Amino acid sequence: MEKRGQVTIFVIVALVVVASIASYFIIRSIIDQDSSSGEFSDVFSYYEECIGQYAKTGISIAGSKGGFIEDLDYEPGSEYAPFGNQLNLQGSLVPYWYTIKGNGISNENVPTLESIQNQLNGYIGERLSGCSFDIYRLQGLDISLDNAVVQTSINQESVSVKVRSTLTVVSDNSSAQRTDFDLDVPTKFGSLFSQAKEIYEYQQNNLFLENYSYDVLRLYAPVDGVEIQCSPETWVIQDVFENLQSGLSQNLATIKFDGDYHVKSSLDDDRYYYVDVNTRDVDSAQVLYDPSWPSRFEVYGNEGSLLVARPVGDGQGLNSLGFCYVPYHFVYDMMFSTVIRLSSQEDIFQFPVVVVIDKNVPRKAYQSSISIDYGDSSSLCEASTQQVSVQVRDSDGAVANANVRYKCFDQTCPVGETNGNGIVSGNIPGCLNGFIEVDSEGHSSGSFVFSSHNTSNALVYIEKEYPINVSLLVDGLNSNNLAFISFAGDKLSRQAVIPDSPTIGLVQGFYNVTVYQYGNTSIRIPASSSQQCVEAPAGGLAGLFGSTREQCYDISIPATTIESALTAGGKGEIYLTKELLEQGRFSISVQSLPKPNSIDSLQTNYALFETQGVDVIYE
Repeated sequence: MEKRGQVTIFVIVALVVVASIASYFIIRSIIDQDSSSGEFSDVFSYYEECIGQYAKTGISIAGSKGGFIEDLDYEPGSEYAPFGNQLNLQGSLVPYWYTIKGNGISNENVPTLESIQNQLNGYIGERLSGCSFDIYRLQGLDISLDNAVVQTSINQESVSVKVRSTLTVVSDNSSAQRTDFDLDVPTKFGSLFSQAKEIYEYQQNNLFLENYSYDVLRLYAPVDGVEIQCSPETWVIQDVFENLQSGLSQNLATIKFDGDYHVKSSLDDDRYYYVDVNTRDVDSAQVLYDPSWPSRFEVYGNEGSLLVARPVGDGQGLNSLGFCYVPYHFVYDMMFSTVIRLSSQEDIFQFPVVVVIDKNVPRKAYQSSISIDYGDSSSLCEASTQQVSVQVRDSDGAVANANVRYKCFDQTCPVGETNGNGIVSGNIPGCLNGFIEVDSEGHSSGSFVFSSHNTSNALVYIEKEYPINVSLLVDGLNSNNLAFISFAGDKLSRQAVIPDSPTIGLVQGFYNVTVYQYGNTSIRIPASSSQQCVEAPAGGLAGLFGSTREQCYDISIPATTIESALTAGGKGEIYLTKELLEQGRFSISVQSLPKPNSIDSLQTNYALFETQGVDVIYE
């Protein structure tokens, strides 16, 4: 009887287990059936739509921010490389793929496909909890959603999104549950990203942006050249830079991408603007430039706000040349932001890069650093261990707002901007006989020897700069003919141009003043020819033993007309007092010269010019 009881118990337990298993599969089949159809299908469809919407938003952000969804820590630029690590593009910070950091070192930050997918995973996963089921809860449904695990895969024509998140829906009479949500988001993001990388790699290997920009520099700005005239040639620097920016806007916007352009032939199509990169399935591929984006344009060889090229052949002892000419050579630094933007239907992908022309030379491919005068150094400046406090005052003893640097050997390290008390504190490298350099708007620059290894405090006085309107008197009468008035002092040098730029800034002190006034002339220089002979190595066997022979060349000089020449001027030394400068205006008086009508009379004028002085007339 005991054995029969045990068998009965085992049979009962087995029946319970079988019933439980059967119940599980029956309930699971009901749940699966309800999850794909029936009264809860709208809830699951809504969740899929919410996933797709967040995926589209994340993809759009990645396309507009160069493949970055997550915000980067902002790194500011400097005065000499004002780019930082991100470009403010219509209110959104877009990371540069290639930039110049504040210390003059180049930096690349190109995202990988894997990094974009990881960012997109995080973006979607963090926001899915925000999918609102309130409209369904108002219908009496009890809805619960656990944390989501998201995995995305970026393809050429779509982005696959897989979400693992248990969504449970319960009503009074039934319930349903679903865990896997898989969908494809149609987008050309993957194709645009791969082609953006092709363009970037081509840029880094061939520097097509630098090469086009170098051509713009040569076409739109005075770089090298010669003018046949006896008066100086001048350019206003601000106008030169505005012309450069206009030229960049027009030319960079014309660039096209076509990998097959070299095998095509069209007489009506200018192939100069084509770049050898295929842009498949792209509606538009553009290079964008905006003058308001961070940039640095600098020219060397300037005189204040002007570029001035002075004539050769107009001085004593140069009569044999027979004519005057004005050669010029100016050196430029150009660093500016551009954006490469690709679009296909509603999808876009864009990324910014910095273009660099350094001392008239395009940067080298994959260049790690460039030479920037007064830029931060990565050696001495990074070893700034000496504390320093610099106080800056003007000649009246008033505090001055100034930018302070410390120069040791050939490296310059920033100290910072002075505060409201005219004081700036910071760290600088230990250096014997270095220089503290001070720049302040409305003041002359200051520089003095400072040994940071044994001194920590400095007081710097800089001269206040006064705006002065300079007028010219010739033989006692006001003159508005073209004239150049140069003030060369110990603390600064300035040049006024009459009548276009008569206002300059000057400080108290001694100046060497030189005045050139030019007037209209019609000196005709006829065409001429001459022969010049040199000793050249003899040909054949004799040349091997050092024999030479005379070789002559014919030199032809074409006829030309000198339309402007020196008609008044002089030079001398003056002292400008603080009281005079505070008046804000004075006149420089010189004597006229005979109007030249031949080359000989022109040379005579330059000889007379050396003997004539200048006077200051106070008003």
